Amino acid sequence: MRKYPNLYGDLSAGSGNNALARDLDYAGKFLTEFQDRLLFGLDICAPEGFISPLGETMRALLRTRRITPAIYRKVCRENHIRLLGLD
Repeated sequence: MRKYPNLYGDLSAGSGNNALARDLDYAGKFLTEFQDRLLFGLDICAPEGFISPLGETMRALLRTRRITPAIYRKVCRENHIRLLGLD
């Protein structure tokens, strides 16, 4: 991602969560560095009570202050709005 500034990353697949959850300290640094180009998007209608593993990881990163509320909002919402021109 450092080499290609036009590259975006979707974290919503299981592999995204696996990469972040195995080292929360590194995950916080990675999300901070690439906060404007990372997306957590779900394209499914989840049954009631469904909690994405990545959602839990993102909340853990926020709760432990490895990421800021602004980074959380960007990855979970604002980057999608900007990328799709919905603002």
